[in-house]
Amino acid sequence: MLEGLLSDLFQPWRLAALALAVAVTGLVAAAPARMSAQADAVVVLATTLETPVLEHAVALLTAEPQLAETTIAGLPTTVARPNGPEDRPTLVIVNGAAELGRREPALRRLVRGLARAGYVVYLPDLPGLDRGELTRDTLNALVSAARAAGDRVALVGVSVGTSLALLAAQDASLAGRISIVTGTAPFADL
Repeated sequence: MLEGLLSDLFQPWRLAALALAVAVTGLVAAAPARMSAQADAVVVLATTLETPVLEHAVALLTAEPQLAETTIAGLPTTVARPNGPEDRPTLVIVNGAAELGRREPALRRLVRGLARAGYVVYLPDLPGLDRGELTRDTLNALVSAARAAGDRVALVGVSVGTSLALLAAQDASLAGRISIVTGTAPFADL
């Protein structure tokens, strides 16, 4: 019986997860601000890129976020909230031209990873993006979603969504509400 218990305890993935946890804890304790950002990056990348050992370690060390399907500013939207305090930074993800829109598996992993790292994340389906169309309606819908997401939000563009995020940030109705605009293209091939 003891032999079986020890065998289960010393599985390679468990030892790797423990080593990662000890290393991250030690680094965070040594330099909290700098290491916190790096730990968040590990959480997001491990979840998004589905790295076997790291993804499992992150799942053990962070709480599963609360995901909800709702409507924000008239748009079908996935909202992910981390467990813990309510006052968290808010991100609006602006996806690229993807047929599945917010249901794209890589985008859903990104949303989960960002929420595990402590962000409230909104992923709206903007009109036309599922067909690769960018119109004034697409931009107006993004501006409305950003306003509905909160008083202070960051816009995170993916592929062509980065251009939309930059354009939306210039809208007068969002003046003073956008904390940062960032983008990547194409993140799924990172």
